[in-house]
Amino acid sequence: MQTNTQRDSARRGMSLSSRSQSANGISESGGTSSPLIPSRSLQSLRVTPSPTQLSSFNDKMERTFNTAMSPNGAANLKARLSSLEEIVNVQNEELSEQRNMIERLSGEKKDDGEAFERQFAAFRAQFAGELHKMDEELKRHISHQKIENSRLQAQITQLKGEKTAMQSQMSVMQRRIDELESAVGQ
Repeated sequence: MQTNTQRDSARRGMSLSSRSQSANGISESGGTSSPLIPSRSLQSLRVTPSPTQLSSFNDKMERTFNTAMSPNGAANLKARLSSLEEIVNVQNEELSEQRNMIERLSGEKKDDGEAFERQFAAFRAQFAGELHKMDEELKRHISHQKIENSRLQAQITQLKGEKTAMQSQMSVMQRRIDELESAVGQ
């Protein structure tokens, strides 16, 4: 037997999906009132069913609800109860499908995160290898440059010594030239 609120909601055309959502603990804002499913995980993994899935689910639920709420009298109570059981079964199936989808998406997210970590580790190792190679090459170049600088410094020192020796020889020669000129001039 239908209660007044059931008849009123049927007259107003209240959709079955909003009733099934409130029965599942899902509010209009998308959150849940169920302590089993945290709202943060549902919001981060929000999945919107396709229009065909939604329409077929709504059609099935409407048919079942209309069958359950048909005014055929008290003799139809068993049929109403079986229809209500069917509604509960359909909702449970839909809930299990949604849970499976959430688990699948969580697994995909985890797999994608692990793949990203592997790629990042490979990139880091490659970059560290290249950086080490460049560092070794730079050290080798600096070492070679130090050796070259030492060799050039030794040559400069040798040339300075030769220059000083030549200057002293030139001054000796200049004195000798001066002496010879003065001897020839006398």
